[in-house]
Amino acid sequence: MKILKVPKNLRIFKKVAYPPHNTGLNLEGELTKKILKRKRKINTNLTFLPIQWTNYFIKNKYGKNLEELNNFYQKKIEKNNKKFFTIIQYADGNLIETKNITYFAASGLKKEFQNEKTKLIELPLITQKHNNDHRKIIEKRYLGSFIGRNTHEYRKLINNQIQNNNKFYYELFDEPEIKDDKKEKFIDLMNDSYFSLCPRGYGVTSYRLYESFDFNIVPVYISTESEYYLPFKEIIDWKKLCVFYDPTKENNLQSKLENILDSEQYQEMIEYGKFCNNKYFNFDFLTDYIIKTIESKYAYG
Repeated sequence: MKILKVPKNLRIFKKVAYPPHNTGLNLEGELTKKILKRKRKINTNLTFLPIQWTNYFIKNKYGKNLEELNNFYQKKIEKNNKKFFTIIQYADGNLIETKNITYFAASGLKKEFQNEKTKLIELPLITQKHNNDHRKIIEKRYLGSFIGRNTHEYRKLINNQIQNNNKFYYELFDEPEIKDDKKEKFIDLMNDSYFSLCPRGYGVTSYRLYESFDFNIVPVYISTESEYYLPFKEIIDWKKLCVFYDPTKENNLQSKLENILDSEQYQEMIEYGKFCNNKYFNFDFLTDYIIKTIESKYAYG
């Protein structure tokens, strides 16, 4: 496998404490490191583009200053006859229009920058696993819960639907920094709830969706049908994995979740979540998936 050399400022590896429990690199960094370790054994005609998109965008005023990236693209990629692949998790996607790049993306791409020469392959937005002891609570306090930042209208919409309903705990806050008491509250709520409410945030998906499986509870993906971001559809049956709820069309969250909880479906979803979490939602599987994809679809010969 060939690797394109990128400028230092486009290749920033750093530990990121987001979500708050994470102590390592982000998804881009973890997968890039693993792929680079196996570079000599990868057989593909795609050239690896090891840009650390998210760290670069954040450092440059959240993508407002893209001069270095644009210059690099125009000089080294646009005029190059090669095809590339890269890994990206930034909630706003790639931020510049590109061609001949396959994106393994954990939060999608900018729709206006998608074209016939840009390929999107969806990845789950995972992070470091929670070291949770799975406290066994015989009778959990909440049917469903959420605590998080106020980053999308759907989060407000759900709040309006279930406010004053003691079956749920729902807390929105506007502060960008997640303080220690909020971190502890998140853990307590996940352990004391049957369902985790996972309204999409600024990006099309959320870490919370995948964190739910670390706590052995069922996630409720709150978004609209046209916006659901569901990686690995060829191997995962998402209807068995999580509950889908469209707050623009539905207003029956309590009854919908109680019907599932009171049936065999709930435990079946718990078990399927454990299976998928162990087998698919980890960096080793994602690395294998990326390599298998680029070798099978873009292999030499």
